[in-house]
Amino acid sequence: MAERPQNANKEQAGRLADLLYREQYGEATSLYRQLFPEVPQPEEEIEARDEDTAESPFQLGVWQQQGDQMVRNPDWNRQFHMWHDMESFPLTSNKKRILFIGESVASGFLFDRHYRPAYVLQGILDAEAKDLEVLDLARLGLGLDELIELLEKSPRLSPDAVVVFAGNNWLPQAHASLSETELLEIVHALNEPDKYHRIKKVVEGRLTDMASALVSQMEKVSKAGVPVTYILPGYNLKDWEGEIKRDNLLWPTTETEEWNKLIRKLKSIDDEPVQASEIARQLIEIQPIHPFGYELAGQCAMREGNAARAIEWFDQARETGMCRFTSSARIFNCIEKTIRQDAEAVQIISLPDILVRWSESGVPGKELFVDYCHLSPKGIRIAMSAVARQVLHTIAGKETDVDTLYASSPLPTAEEEGTGHLLAAILNAHFDQSHEVISYHCQIAAELSASAREFMKGYINMTFCPVPKYLTSWFKRLNQIETFKPYIYWHDYHESIKDIDLLYAMRDALDKAGEHYHGEVLVAEAKGLEILEDEYDLMDSQYFDSSFSPFEADNGYAAISGESVFYFLQDVFTEASDRFTLKVCLRAEKEAETASVFIIKLNGKEIASHPATTTWTTLKVPLDPGLIESNYNAISIEWPTNLHFTYRTDLSDGLEAQNYLSESFIARFGTIDSIRLYRRRDYPCQTKPQLSKEELQS
Repeated sequence: MAERPQNANKEQAGRLADLLYREQYGEATSLYRQLFPEVPQPEEEIEARDEDTAESPFQLGVWQQQGDQMVRNPDWNRQFHMWHDMESFPLTSNKKRILFIGESVASGFLFDRHYRPAYVLQGILDAEAKDLEVLDLARLGLGLDELIELLEKSPRLSPDAVVVFAGNNWLPQAHASLSETELLEIVHALNEPDKYHRIKKVVEGRLTDMASALVSQMEKVSKAGVPVTYILPGYNLKDWEGEIKRDNLLWPTTETEEWNKLIRKLKSIDDEPVQASEIARQLIEIQPIHPFGYELAGQCAMREGNAARAIEWFDQARETGMCRFTSSARIFNCIEKTIRQDAEAVQIISLPDILVRWSESGVPGKELFVDYCHLSPKGIRIAMSAVARQVLHTIAGKETDVDTLYASSPLPTAEEEGTGHLLAAILNAHFDQSHEVISYHCQIAAELSASAREFMKGYINMTFCPVPKYLTSWFKRLNQIETFKPYIYWHDYHESIKDIDLLYAMRDALDKAGEHYHGEVLVAEAKGLEILEDEYDLMDSQYFDSSFSPFEADNGYAAISGESVFYFLQDVFTEASDRFTLKVCLRAEKEAETASVFIIKLNGKEIASHPATTTWTTLKVPLDPGLIESNYNAISIEWPTNLHFTYRTDLSDGLEAQNYLSESFIARFGTIDSIRLYRRRDYPCQTKPQLSKEELQS
C-alpha cells in the first residue's frame, strides 16, 4: 500500500493545483520539478514529443494556425480572457508589423477590456504613418517562460519590430525555483542580524539568471534582423504602501519591543518631520527587511521638497518585496541592471525615468498608476508615446518627440476611464491602501461613469447585506453588468474585512457627483455591523481589522501585530440602560522576556488588563456605557511585544524549508479562540423589526 503523503508535500501539491488553475505555468513548472525531482525526461520521450509538435498546427498563445490565419483555439477557452479578444489575425501582413508582447501592465490591467496599450500605440502610429500595424500579444499574468516562448515563435509572424513590456511577474517563479541548498541557506539566516542582505543575495541570484535568459532571447531576435525594444516597467513609488502593515514584523528576533515603541512614538509626534526622519532611520536599522522605515523616510523627504531623495527611499521600500513570499508585482533593480548591462542589441526605454518628468510632485504616484505597477490612462499614453517615438525612428526613419505624440494619443471614453478607476478603488481597498487613494479613484469614477455610480450603490448594499453575497439580489444585478462582471468576484464576504474605507469613499464620491446616497447607506450599515441580536460573534470577518486575506491560526484568529482591533456599530434600537459585556478567550504566542499583560481598550480607553500567558485565558469585561459611541466602536487588544523569536536550524529538506519560511515570515503575537459581545437589557424587551429572507436578499 502506498504511503500517505507528508503534510508539507500535501500543502505544496495544493499550491501546485492552485497555480495550474490560475494558469501560472512558469511557477507551476518550477514547483513540479521540486516536488518530483526523481521523474526523468528520457531523450527518446523528448524527441517523440518534438515530432508530435512538428506535425501539430502552429500555436501561439490562444491562437492556432488555420491556413494563412491564426484563429482562437476553443481548446484554450479558459485563457481567452487573459489575451486580447481578437478572434483571428493573418499569419503575415502587408504592413510593417510590430509585435507587442508583455504581461498585465502591457494589457492595461483594469482597462484591458477596451483601452489597451497596444490600441493606444496603434492610434499614435496611425497619426504619423499609415503602413504600421501593432499586433497585441500581451497576456495577463504572463510569466518568464511564456514570454520567452512568444519570442522564440515570433519569427513565424514575420515581424518588422518587437516590443517587450514585462519584468514585474518574476518573483514567484524565482521563489519557487530556489534550490534546496538556497532554501536552507535562507532558513539558516533567519536568526542572524544580517538576514535581510543574505536572503536578498540568494533571491537576486535567481532574478538575475531570469533576466539573463530574457536578454539572451531578445538578443537572438534582434541579431536575426528584427529590432527589439524593451520597456523597463515603472512602479507607484509615492502612493503605494507596502502590503505589510507597520505593526507586522518579518522574521523578527529580539526587536519587537523596540519597534513597537518607535511606532507608538511616531503616533504621538503627529509625524513631525525632524523626529519622524530620526524614527525612520531607527526603524530601518532595526528591520531593514520591512518597507515602512523606507516609506517613512521617503515621506519626510517629500515634505522637505527633495523629490530625488524621496525616490531613493521609496525605491528601497520596493526592493524589500524581494524577501517576502507574498508581494505585489514589481520589477527589481537587479533585473534592470542585468538588462541594461547585457542587452547590447536591444533598445531600452526606461519608463521610471520618463514618468518622473510627467509626475505632479516629481515622484510617480496615483495620477500615473492605478495600483502598484499598472498604469492609469495618462500613464499608458505617456508610455506608448515613448514607444511610438522609438518605433518610428527604428522602422520608419522618422524623428519626433514624446510630447507631440502624447498630444495625438487616443483617449479613453469617459465610461471606460470611470469604470477602470472604480475597479482601482476596489483593488486598493482590498490591498489596505490609504483612504485618500481609495477616494481619489472613487471620485474620478463617479464623475465620469453612470454605470460606475450604479455599481457603487449595488456594491455598498451587497457588501453590507448580512448574508453571503451570492444570495443577494445585488450580486445578481451586478453580475449582469458586463464591464464589471469579472471583478465582483474580488469581493468575498467570508474572506474580506468590512470595507469601511471603500464604503465611505463611494458614498462621498456619489455625494460629490450629486447622487446623495446617505439614507440607503445607513440602512446597509444597519444590516451589517449593528448588534441585531443579544449575542454577536466578533470573529466574523466583517468585524475585525486585518489584511484582505487575513492570516488565520489553526483555530481562531492569529494576531500578527501588536494590536488587534474589532469593530461594532451601536444600533438605533440600543437603549441607555443596555449593558454590554465582552467575553474573549485568548493566549500569547510565547512567554515574554519580562512580565507582561493583555490590555483591552474600548475606543482607545483602557477597560481591562490581565497577565499574559501562553495558556488559554477567558476574560469577561463589562463595557463602560459612557465610552460607547453612537457610531462605530473599536475594541482593541494589545499584545505583549517584549518577545524573543528564534527559528529552526535543524531543517534538512527543501520542501520543508519552503513551507517553514511561508508559515513563519510574519511574527505572531497571540491567538484569539473566540471573542463575543453580549447585550443585557434591564427593561422589558421590545420586539424589534425582524428582516424576512426576501428583505435580507434585497
